[in-house]
Amino acid sequence: MKFMKSLLVFDGNCLSQHLASMFDGSGLADAIYVGNDFGYIPAYRGVGCKFLSPQEAVAKVKAARQSGRKTYQVSQTSQRSGAGNFAYTEHVDHVLKFPHVQFYAMAPQVFQQEYGRGMKVSRLFDLDMEVIRACQANAGSSIDFATIIAREAPRRNIFHAVTHPSGFVNALKFRLIASQIEGLEEAEWKRVEEDIAKSEGINFPSQHPLSREVYTELGANWDGYDEYCGFLALASAQEWGKILRQSDEIIAQFGYDSQAILALIRASIALNDEPTANFATGRFLELSPGFYHSWLLRYEYLMKFKQGDGIDELMLMAKGFYGEQRNSQLVLGWINLHLRRYADAAPYIERWVKLAPDLANAIVPMLHLLVRTGRPEEASAVALDYVRGRKKSEFNTIKRFYDDIGGFSFDPVAMESVMV
Repeated sequence: MKFMKSLLVFDGNCLSQHLASMFDGSGLADAIYVGNDFGYIPAYRGVGCKFLSPQEAVAKVKAARQSGRKTYQVSQTSQRSGAGNFAYTEHVDHVLKFPHVQFYAMAPQVFQQEYGRGMKVSRLFDLDMEVIRACQANAGSSIDFATIIAREAPRRNIFHAVTHPSGFVNALKFRLIASQIEGLEEAEWKRVEEDIAKSEGINFPSQHPLSREVYTELGANWDGYDEYCGFLALASAQEWGKILRQSDEIIAQFGYDSQAILALIRASIALNDEPTANFATGRFLELSPGFYHSWLLRYEYLMKFKQGDGIDELMLMAKGFYGEQRNSQLVLGWINLHLRRYADAAPYIERWVKLAPDLANAIVPMLHLLVRTGRPEEASAVALDYVRGRKKSEFNTIKRFYDDIGGFSFDPVAMESVMV
């Protein structure tokens, strides 16, 4: 009997998106995420998460069931709630749940920014475990994430951002879900689980390296911590020569780590090291194809070392990865903008702005286009109009974007006055 892939419909945050890409990229199931991306596309084995609207999800679930395939809602539970009830819920065969996890203990400054109060690392650690225990209880999880994370966090790096665990934790989530899908061979999903466990996880962003104070308070003892802090300090100081002299060691020890590879990219481009730049930009694109800067860094390599040869192929690769996702407009718009193909860039950028009103920085490429084509007054008007009606909580973020662009004027007071 021919194996028929199940359809998994995910909801939740970026971790749900990453899990969807794992099932899709592994070929074990068809998986989609209901909602928008958060400015980047989690991916696995070069396959990005697929984003659908609730209405599109309903249609896809109905079609899958009509063809005899099993359908699953896969929901991320919080500390206060279990699975959500959505337009497609009544149409699926089963509802699976997995817990939210977090690790604010690694970055107390992030907790203070988000919640307005400081807290000791030890207290944050206890709070993180309390939250995870509540989430896994709401998920009815057969895996005790809280106990495992509490045991392993001092021994090794298992989070690179407060809500982005490494492959070790992601593999546990994958196992929890895969083990409940009818028809999946255990040997097959275990091979994928082992592969996921070796990976970095979502490659953007990162709160590393941990400060020495936080590292000490966690009682951590990680292999390579001193070396990792050391070469990132070199990158911060733009000590490119020293980084390149350590490139073999960096690749051997941290070749899976996007921050390490990014440091190699910057060093190799600054010092005209073509072989390292070729490797590093290719590796970064492999690690983080859903982070649009990956494509722009590869573009920079091709322009600097190959006189632009290969850029058309790069754009075809971007189209292949993103498909109909909105981020394709962003990447293709930026590349054409950098190539000074302004007429080609304009429709991509216009579509991007229309498709991404939820992102505070969506207007940035449009402002660059207007400035570069000699329309600074229009850029000023567009910049003000863009913030009209947006939340004041976005003010500092958007102002920082505007400051970085330059070439046009804007009035921060007027800007804040039209926000709500």
